[in-house]
Amino acid sequence: MNTSQFSINLPLDLFGCIIDALAAASKWDTVKAFSAVHSHVRPLCTKHLFSKIRLVDSSGGGATLPVNQVRHLLERNSQLAFYIKDLTVFVDITEPDLPFILDKLQDVHTLSINGSPLGAYLAQQATFPPPLKISLQRLIRARSVKHLRFDYISILPFINIPSILAGVPSLKTLCISHYCDLHNDEAHILPAATAPIPHPTSFTLAVESSLNVGMSLLASKRPDGLPFVDFESLEILSLLNISVDSVGGMDLVRGCLRAPTVLRSLSLEATQLLGSTPFGFVDHMNLASQKTLQHLKLEFTLMGAGDPYLGTYKDLETLASAVGGESGSALQSLEIAVTLDLQHQSDFDHFTDPQLWRRLEMGVLSKFTRLRECSVEVSFCMQDADAFFQKLSLALDEAFRAMVNERTYFKYSVDGPKEVTPATSGMPEGGE
Repeated sequence: MNTSQFSINLPLDLFGCIIDALAAASKWDTVKAFSAVHSHVRPLCTKHLFSKIRLVDSSGGGATLPVNQVRHLLERNSQLAFYIKDLTVFVDITEPDLPFILDKLQDVHTLSINGSPLGAYLAQQATFPPPLKISLQRLIRARSVKHLRFDYISILPFINIPSILAGVPSLKTLCISHYCDLHNDEAHILPAATAPIPHPTSFTLAVESSLNVGMSLLASKRPDGLPFVDFESLEILSLLNISVDSVGGMDLVRGCLRAPTVLRSLSLEATQLLGSTPFGFVDHMNLASQKTLQHLKLEFTLMGAGDPYLGTYKDLETLASAVGGESGSALQSLEIAVTLDLQHQSDFDHFTDPQLWRRLEMGVLSKFTRLRECSVEVSFCMQDADAFFQKLSLALDEAFRAMVNERTYFKYSVDGPKEVTPATSGMPEGGE
């Protein structure tokens, strides 16, 4: 087919639908090939090829585009900046081209700021390049930004999250992961009395690594007495890396749950320390007050057999009584993801006992009377994986057989083996 036949025989909107489908399936090589078909098709392809990029140092590092290459492209065609909607910036103060690129961007919807690659280096610097500081602050506060994520940004001395968010009026999704509360010498940038207050509908927070910034977001007030960020309209809340042994963490969890009035979805990822239970904090959460809650996800690791395991069931039963009954919330969807950390043969025998899983079904799952979806996913970490996988699968089959027959919406699976993240480590990636 030559180019003259193309415009006559195939409507441009049909090509647009094809290219949209290819981009949705991440068929980027095919999208690039389509861009060479005709000059009229090229903008349709370019829109997708540049919609989501990651800015790394000029070596590339295996990521999407190095900084120097992006600058070269923008200098040749400044219109490319308007195609970039989803941007991840790995901040490198040694990159002279980074401010130029950030200043060109006008319509970024999703922005991720990551300071981790040069964390040790940045921590030793007495000053931060003013142009880069100004460019990053301007981009974070752009009216187009709706989804904002921070990773390791405590090493960037100019970012004070509560105060900088005061200028993000369109913010819908906020994620703070791997913040690692360190000393920050930057003074609060007090917003003007007329500055709009963000009202995000989704908030993800790595609790243990972000205690100070989390409490500051909940408690800090502007000079006019209003909050920096209003969480009353939150619909989706994800709290990661919760530790029952952390007093500050428990205060933060309660504060996050106290603010929303229309919460629909809640995800809790709890960390079990030796001698404790991952959900030992449920008595203090006042979940019964969350009458609008429709989706609940519980993710936790069990380390060995014995009292901690039995105590976890007791905590889950308490939680089920709070939000699962007829007098509780409108909960319709429940996900439970359990990772078993098996260290000894006794753990092998303990977790493959059908009676233990039957207690989960009878004492916990059966209390959720309004569910339309329910799933239990069990994963594990051990050396003799094949034998344990088979025995655990049989135990779950026996324990949940009756529930599967009675409730068609109930599903369970064994997904293993996989590595277990220690309780003292960092957090998995969060999302919008």
